[in-house]
Amino acid sequence: MGDGDYGWFVQDHRFKPRAENLIKNSSILIPFGIYIIEFSISRGIAYSHYSLNYGISYTIYMEAELTRSHKTNIEILVNLFAETEEYLFKTLDRGEAQTSSHYLHRIFPIRW
Repeated sequence: MGDGDYGWFVQDHRFKPRAENLIKNSSILIPFGIYIIEFSISRGIAYSHYSLNYGISYTIYMEAELTRSHKTNIEILVNLFAETEEYLFKTLDRGEAQTSSHYLHRIFPIRW
């Protein structure tokens, strides 16, 4: 786990390949410190959930509507990964692990 740096290098070399994998497989699990993050796609919506208890229960953090454009979907997923990890990193940095989210069912905005 890094220091919260989510610049272009991380996006190109970690998040973009992960986005391709998520589009191909519809679900991936990522260990992140004390969290397990599940990213999934169902019916054109990408979701991020996190768990503190090894996947027994998950808390939804964000959702993002995908498009018909593969390139745009990669950008949407990269932003979803970055924002989810930044949020969870900040909770670890503050020493306040989150068992619930203030962003329940928040729609993720597309950023260009």
